Amino acid sequence: MPSPASRLANALPGWLMLAGGLALVAGAMAVPPMHTAAAMQRQRATLAAHLATRQAQVDRLRQLAHALDDGDPTLLARVAHDRWGMTPDRPDTTTLAPPTPDRPLDLDGVAIAPMPPAYVPPDTALTRLTHGPYRAALPALGLVFVVAGVTFPWRDRPAR
Repeated sequence: MPSPASRLANALPGWLMLAGGLALVAGAMAVPPMHTAAAMQRQRATLAAHLATRQAQVDRLRQLAHALDDGDPTLLARVAHDRWGMTPDRPDTTTLAPPTPDRPLDLDGVAIAPMPPAYVPPDTALTRLTHGPYRAALPALGLVFVVAGVTFPWRDRPAR
């Protein structure tokens, strides 16, 4: 009769293959969706920041429109200076020109935030295996290990 230690030593390779195969299959199936979720969370945060910036810009433009409708003299002088080059001390009518894109109106700090760089998954061996050309080979190898672990001889063979 074999001892418990020898029975454990005989069964251990099968359990190790089974556990390793399950880990490979789980890693191959879980890593790509995790990277996709991280990219989506980063994009969501970026869009939320852009929404806040756009909302601040809309609020500032509404304030500007109300001030123009009310005839605010300071704002009218700034618009005349920014758009047409007129100064409050010397309103020169000869420098009047239609507004051009190269002479924008200063909106006091309302700017569009630059887009951050796109999400790049970390460069690890598991990422390369789960995203590269061998993407289908990793779960297949894991299944081979699972099958080998399940079919591994669990009992000692009787002596003949």
